Amino acid sequence: MTFRVIFDYGEVELSAMIWSNTPHPNEIYNKTIEHLETEGWTLPAAYPAITITPAPEWDEE
Repeated sequence: MTFRVIFDYGEVELSAMIWSNTPHPNEIYNKTIEHLETEGWTLPAAYPAITITPAPEWDEE
């Protein structure tokens, strides 16, 4: 299933879509961070508010 992961740093917000076969938030978060780092993203050092929600509208049928 596809999940929307939102990193909210206050004035800046990053939304990432990630596919995961597990509903566990920690695993989804870790997979998202790993993917962003692989793609060359550098996130601020501040700790963001994190929201993880299912995004079934992005899944292929």
